Amino acid sequence: MVRVPHHGCDPRRIITELEIAELFKEAYGKAATVRNATSGFEKNGIWPFNDNIFTEDDFLAAEVTVRPDHNVSDSSSLQQVNT
Repeated sequence: MVRVPHHGCDPRRIITELEIAELFKEAYGKAATVRNATSGFEKNGIWPFNDNIFTEDDFLAAEVTVRPDHNVSDSSSLQQVNT
């Protein structure tokens, strides 16, 4: 069970699993609007397209995942795979 404050209800009231879907439906219905969707596309530069929305600094954190390329067409690596 989850304790969720709800407008107009006792904030100490326990919400049952059966009520979760109804609460989600109510919140989603208020939040999932065309205006919010359009705003989301605009903010991240998808529409209208903006290829300058991110700077190089925005991608620095991804550098920790960079791994050296292993060229599988190299004949020595092919011999190791085939043996």
